Amino acid sequence: MSSSSSSSNSTTKTKEINVIVVGVSGSEAVKGPSGVGKSLLCNRFVRPAADEFHREHSSVLSQIDFCGSPVINKDHWLYWGSRVLSTSEASTSNVLVRVAEQTEFLDDETFETIAGCSKSENYFQRCSRTSLQSRDKLMYIQKEQLGLESEFPQHLLPDGKFNVDGFILACDVSKETVLHSNHVINIAKSIAKTKKPIVIAFTKCDEMSEECKRHYMTLFLATKELKHVLCNLPPVETSAVKNVNVEYLFGSLAMLCLRSQKLMKKPPLAYHEASLFVEQRNLHVKCCFSTLLSQAVPLCVYPKKCLSWKQVLADIDRHPDLMNFVEVFGSRVAFEMYERYVSEAKELWAMNRLRSLVPRLFEIFQVFLDVVDLAKMEWNMARDYMRCHPHFNVLFENNDYDLDMWSPSTFNVDEKSRLPAEILLLPEAGNVFEQFRHSTQSLRLKHQLAQEFEYLLHEIHQILPGSSLDSSYPSFQHFSIIKKLSPEIIAEEYDKFQQKLIENVRRQMEECLLEAATEFQNCSHGSSEFLGIKQIDTVRNYIEKDRRYQWMKLIPAERDQTTLTHLPFIFNASPLNCPSLEMCIDMVGASILNDFSEQTSTFGGSSGFSECFEATRRNSGKKMARIQICAMCGDRLSIDSLATALFHNDLIRSSNLNYPTDESSFIEVLDKSTQNWNTLELSMNSYHSWTHRNDTNPQQFIDFTDGYLFVYNSTRTSN
Repeated sequence: MSSSSSSSNSTTKTKEINVIVVGVSGSEAVKGPSGVGKSLLCNRFVRPAADEFHREHSSVLSQIDFCGSPVINKDHWLYWGSRVLSTSEASTSNVLVRVAEQTEFLDDETFETIAGCSKSENYFQRCSRTSLQSRDKLMYIQKEQLGLESEFPQHLLPDGKFNVDGFILACDVSKETVLHSNHVINIAKSIAKTKKPIVIAFTKCDEMSEECKRHYMTLFLATKELKHVLCNLPPVETSAVKNVNVEYLFGSLAMLCLRSQKLMKKPPLAYHEASLFVEQRNLHVKCCFSTLLSQAVPLCVYPKKCLSWKQVLADIDRHPDLMNFVEVFGSRVAFEMYERYVSEAKELWAMNRLRSLVPRLFEIFQVFLDVVDLAKMEWNMARDYMRCHPHFNVLFENNDYDLDMWSPSTFNVDEKSRLPAEILLLPEAGNVFEQFRHSTQSLRLKHQLAQEFEYLLHEIHQILPGSSLDSSYPSFQHFSIIKKLSPEIIAEEYDKFQQKLIENVRRQMEECLLEAATEFQNCSHGSSEFLGIKQIDTVRNYIEKDRRYQWMKLIPAERDQTTLTHLPFIFNASPLNCPSLEMCIDMVGASILNDFSEQTSTFGGSSGFSECFEATRRNSGKKMARIQICAMCGDRLSIDSLATALFHNDLIRSSNLNYPTDESSFIEVLDKSTQNWNTLELSMNSYHSWTHRNDTNPQQFIDFTDGYLFVYNSTRTSN
């Protein structure tokens, strides 16, 4: 049996059946705080759509509504309208079921039964009436209709008459009071006398208990007037709120009224079975509507395409899936489901956008966790550590998890922009941390092993600059660390070690050649423009026994190239031939001193300047002493030491004197004994120029200078 619209085809035969719903009515003392569900049954059957189903139908009225409204029309019964049911009977295809309800209205002031047209009848007498008349009586929809009938659909009771063909006895199985049970039995006995078909409806089965159900079944079986009723059809377990077995209830009574036995062969489903069927049907309807929404507003194109609810309705209007959903759940729920769908789409988009930023976390972890011990650190510990870091707000922005704020414009596509702090809550962030930890620990272990291997290589003196890995491998192959390193790492670290070793011996070779230069300055070897093999052999013969020369025996080409580069300087130690080129002390010494003299010392320290000044002051009667500073060209460490001595000394300050000379600068040195500041003239040149000038004109140079300060790197091999 299925339902159809109230308008039937002209070729279809239609049988009209009038059904009246009765049950316990009256004050709260009789029926309890809520009714037994008569109105809900009528409402759900006649207007099953969710938008037309109302859960509240109060029987408390004013005298004006009771007497003046054509819906009530001074009667204690309501006309609910009609609904067409389709059957498979040969004699009749459709059944038009008209529904009325016998109730009892209470005065909203006295809360007593309002006196109707038949003042002498009580409810037990009225509910068993089989012929009802009420001229111009309108169909009841909801209580808000009273007094505003013109604003609601107006359907008149045909001919103002309602001849009852069958009864539905509503029995609330959620109530088990003695008074309620007695009233139910009295109503059942009263309507049984009419000899009309009766079906008992267990209402509110969604709230019933099995014990209460057994109570009423025992009560009905013990009532002899109901034996023929129970023989025709057992009580139907219903729930008007969940729309369970309601249509079956009215359809069964219609078949009884038509004396049809075909339907009676199929007993009603128990509530839990019928409820499960309804839930599955509703779930299917919801899934179909959800699919329809996903087609109307695809998640993959959000937020580029985000239609409003009106636009969505315009696209899917009259679609069966939409109509079924509105029928079952209502238009308000359809709109709420659309809002949830859009919210989920926004959240999904936001999550996908966050996940697209997850790869950037690896670089950020390097900033926060690069020097942290990661061996025993879990992701939650690392996350708390970063949040407490002073630079957290530099790389992250804290926003509450508010989807309304997460619009497409919220996320800056700039790769240098700050990341949302919510990204740290994603499981993917923990996965990136695990990758970072594993990678960092592997790199740290590799670096540690590489350092240990490098220390080992430094301890093996048999390894000479330029020796191959294959030739050196037997020297360290038995050490345990070799087993922990891959061949690639061994080769890589050995190459680095060789580069450092060759660079070191090259510097030592240069030092050796600079020292040898003093032996060849006064020798006649011709012009430096014609230096060749003879001069190279001369220098080689002179330094071949030096260990710094012998260290490069495996790289003779590098050694010869270094010798050839220094050859002009060896035979002519002029600034133009200095191997340091533009960094020769003779070229930059004056500018270094001028830079120093422009500074004012603000830090405490100690140097040799004060002692040098004291020595020259005692040995010379001059008011201004002259100090000659000598430094090795290319010796960066010596220059840094000199800068530290001048800048970080509270006994030295710059002088205001400005003598017209390009070779000297002036500073003031504090005399501790007198607490006076004395001016000191400084000049700077290279070690090779100093030795050359002393050799060419020693007496004049010594007389002109009061003291010498030789800046020398104490880590040189020749020391």
